[in-house]
Amino acid sequence: MGAWAVSRKRRAPLRAARLALAGAEDVRGQEAIVEFLVDMVTTVPAGTSEAEVDDIRAREAANSAKLADRGHLLRLWRPPLAPGEWRTWGLFRADDADQLEQVLATMPLRAWRHDTVTPLSPHPNDPALRNS
Repeated sequence: MGAWAVSRKRRAPLRAARLALAGAEDVRGQEAIVEFLVDMVTTVPAGTSEAEVDDIRAREAANSAKLADRGHLLRLWRPPLAPGEWRTWGLFRADDADQLEQVLATMPLRAWRHDTVTPLSPHPNDPALRNS
């Protein structure tokens, strides 16, 4: 499955994700849990005050906690960063690509962010599958 980009100014069609996920089954033949890896790159607009940045970061943290409580946000990672770069990798769970878009749209930093979304499917050698 390939990745597709979602940006603030132009939302790319989610058709590819819908097709990739249509009727998805895991390696045991059960309906797959749909997880998405989202690469989130944030660019703070020039001229934004430190107070505005602090405010949006606080709102993002509170919203992320809510998304985790609801089972949509599973994990967050910080990849190696260039100086001044804001980047996060997130593992999300949603019923489908449309619901993922709704989830991502609730995140305050989305206004300054470019997202690249990759739908994930189970691998037959995933150690987690041996325990289920």
